[in-house]
Amino acid sequence: MSDIVLVRLSTGEELLAKAKSVNEFEDVCIIIPQGGGNLGIMQFLAYASYKTLTVREEHIMFIVEPKQELLNEYQKVFG
Repeated sequence: MSDIVLVRLSTGEELLAKAKSVNEFEDVCIIIPQGGGNLGIMQFLAYASYKTLTVREEHIMFIVEPKQELLNEYQKVFG
């Protein structure tokens, strides 16, 4: 599995991020559904200053590997 993961939170939000541990993430983006079945990504908590985002494990529903197309978009932003 890539170190870039897709995380579903108990609130329904889906995040793309670099996994540092099971509940610690860096370079976090939120996935935004757009019209026509397209998806967009934007920085999660863009108004906050943090290097590592720690999420309580009880709020993580699952962690999976993203599809290549989504991974490509993420890599355009974070390299």
